[in-house]
Amino acid sequence: MATISNPVFTRVVSDLMRPTAEQARALLVGATFNLAQLKAMVDAIAGLNDEDILDDGRTSEGISPPTVGQIREAVALLESLVAVVKDDRRLPAVFGLCVRTLSVS
Repeated sequence: MATISNPVFTRVVSDLMRPTAEQARALLVGATFNLAQLKAMVDAIAGLNDEDILDDGRTSEGISPPTVGQIREAVALLESLVAVVKDDRRLPAVFGLCVRTLSVS
C-alpha cells in the first residue's frame, strides 16, 4: 500500500471530506433519534388535509408555516433516508472519516 502525500488531497480531505462525513453522520444520528416523535406527529395529523397549514408561530419572523403535506412528505423522506443509509455497506467508510465528537442539535 502506498502513502500519498499531496497538499491538494490533504486539503480536500481535511476541509471537505471529513466535515461532510461528520455532517452526514449528524444527520443520520439526529434523524434516527427524532424519527419516532416525527412519526407520532404524522399519526396525530392523520385526519387533516395536505393543504392544511400548521401554525408554528413563526409568521412574525417572515417564515411561512408548513402544510400538513410538507410535514408528511418530509417525515417519509427522512424515514426512507435513514433506512437506506443504515443499510448501505459504505456507511463505515463515512464514519471512518469522522474525527470530531458527534454534535447533534
